Amino acid sequence: MLDSTSFDVNMLDKEASILVVNGDQHRFYTREELADVMELAKKVGTKYQVSDFKILHEDVSGKFGSITYNMAWKTSIGDKETTVRILAHEIWERQPSGWCRVFAALDATRI
Repeated sequence: MLDSTSFDVNMLDKEASILVVNGDQHRFYTREELADVMELAKKVGTKYQVSDFKILHEDVSGKFGSITYNMAWKTSIGDKETTVRILAHEIWERQPSGWCRVFAALDATRI
């Protein structure tokens, strides 16, 4: 999900939303907007590298599951690199076709 080369929009519920917070700024993305962002990233050759991934909490009860995790996410576009620390909270729903992300809130801090 975190890589433009393997991104699959089908892993997101049709009504899914993603909230990205960076300092005082926040933005909600729809499923379609996230798909557009990832398609553009793929076209321009953006590369992502995840490190220090750590699950802080996970729970699966009934039809829903939640996970909270922390990671470093390095983005490379040409010779420009940025790294952010992400604290993520996600809600997933078990559907007949498998698990589908319903909501995610990502707190991003540049490091």
